[in-house]
Amino acid sequence: MKKYLFIIIIIFILLFNILTAGKNLKLPKNIKVISQSCTMVALYINSIDLENNELIVLEFCTGFAENYKLVNIIRTGIKVDPKTQMSFQGKDAPFQQQKL
Repeated sequence: MKKYLFIIIIIFILLFNILTAGKNLKLPKNIKVISQSCTMVALYINSIDLENNELIVLEFCTGFAENYKLVNIIRTGIKVDPKTQMSFQGKDAPFQQQKL
């Protein structure tokens, strides 16, 4: 009986996380993108929040109805200098080149 109760609790927690993902996210207004990475189900953009020079990770997931919906903002607490922080362009996620 304890085993089934544990499984039901885990399923409830997972469903709650899925239903509440991406709600009430406060996206920083001024960021500097430093890198990108992706998996089969998510796109991660590493950036610097320029208001407090904190390294953050923006997580976008693909869904059935929406493409690349912001679902999580991970604040690392790591302080960096935006002027000296290196950045690079990843090759594993789709990107569009800017025309000069």
